[in-house]
Amino acid sequence: MVCSLLKPTSGNIEIFGMKTSNDMEKIKKKIGYIPQELYYLNAVNAPEAWEFIKGVPHEKIRVGIIDTGAQLDNPDLENVINKDLSVRITCDGIIAPLKGDNGLHGTHVSGIVAAQANNEIGVAGTASAENNDLIELVEIGSDTGTGNSLSAFVIYKAVLYAIDNNVRVINMSLGGATDPDNIFQSAVDLAINSGCVVVCAAGNENSSDYAYPSDCSGVLSVIALDESCQGKASYSNYGGTDNKVSAPGTGILSTIPESFGEFNFLRGYEQLSGTSMATPVVTAEAAMILSVNPTLTSTAVKEIIYKTCTDMGDTGYDKNSGYGIVNICDAVKTAYNTPTTDMPTSVSLSSSGVTLVKGDTCKISASVKTLGQNKGVYYHTEDNGIAKVSQDGTITGVSDGETKLLATFGENMTKNYYEDTDLINGVTYTYTLKLFTEYRGVEYSRLRQRLLWIILTTTRLIQISASAKLPVLSLQTTV
Repeated sequence: MVCSLLKPTSGNIEIFGMKTSNDMEKIKKKIGYIPQELYYLNAVNAPEAWEFIKGVPHEKIRVGIIDTGAQLDNPDLENVINKDLSVRITCDGIIAPLKGDNGLHGTHVSGIVAAQANNEIGVAGTASAENNDLIELVEIGSDTGTGNSLSAFVIYKAVLYAIDNNVRVINMSLGGATDPDNIFQSAVDLAINSGCVVVCAAGNENSSDYAYPSDCSGVLSVIALDESCQGKASYSNYGGTDNKVSAPGTGILSTIPESFGEFNFLRGYEQLSGTSMATPVVTAEAAMILSVNPTLTSTAVKEIIYKTCTDMGDTGYDKNSGYGIVNICDAVKTAYNTPTTDMPTSVSLSSSGVTLVKGDTCKISASVKTLGQNKGVYYHTEDNGIAKVSQDGTITGVSDGETKLLATFGENMTKNYYEDTDLINGVTYTYTLKLFTEYRGVEYSRLRQRLLWIILTTTRLIQISASAKLPVLSLQTTV
């Protein structure tokens, strides 16, 4: 059956999916890893992507599953779920430890993304990559509604929780006909601005009407294909915003809670159909892209997915298949060979000397040349009552005393700055700013180095007095 959409006035959102297969004999054949039962992996070239990833540097990506929860001790999921971060959100917005799956939907979606491979049981997730070292799942469930619905308020809070816990890809296999008070668009905007890729199900009404959050601006929306992967599944929504791709969504075998009875033809596994099942395939693709190039923005990830799709139907984008069926291997290779626009090429810094007394001003400047643009540094002083600095680099003496000026470029650099101590009035100090690139402690060859953060900082003492001249501060550049 297809879950019916609850009335918009209820504030609940449908969990897309839940079409069961009647082919019990086919399901019963699934004892261990049977490739034909995981046809969808070959359809999107996932195994080829796994092979490529094994040979290149990559890192683990945190994926948030906003759904009904998950069976935390499921044998195929227990080692890929971050149990400490997995939570449920109550109807009044309180975050509490996750108890399990409030249905079976979340467990099924999670298995499609990252069920363990090569453990001699069950299935293999799209992003398992054989070694199971690409994905860390964060399950975000709810106490509200039934096993087939979540409230819009809980979904909004779930997105905020994902952002706060450094999730890079959010899967929402859910949706409804409206966006009450623009709550979904607001949540999506916050997620994208924080660097998250948001992947949503198009819906199961065989409709071209807009659905949310699938048709929110910035979302990557997924149409489900039939089992042949040659055309849209009869139930899948289509049309709407031009943000759609296609992925297998029919008869997808994945994990369910072992204790669940209704669909339990094979203990702990079931075939389900829906755009809910197609969406985690694309979520896994986005995570694999970020794994090989974590510096990419959410927009860059979406563009790579769009341009590497295999076209279907009418040439170019069309309402029934969007950009076409995703090709994970091509997407991952493209991502790996895409230089980040934040890769620095040079550093420039003003070098003229300045002398400062109370009430006077002087100006410094520092900027980083990257492949994409010139980026300035962030300036601040420790005590604005003694000296203040504007973001154009102008320092103004305010009152007697001394404080420090910090110039920073990059992420989280407030913990990585150089401090001068015991400076002597009347002495000229030369400061050298160096640019560092680092990739979480892993060294690569020069051509394959990826920038994760830039350290570009300097701290100098500013002394302000009524009459005494202060040191001349000269600046030099080292790249």
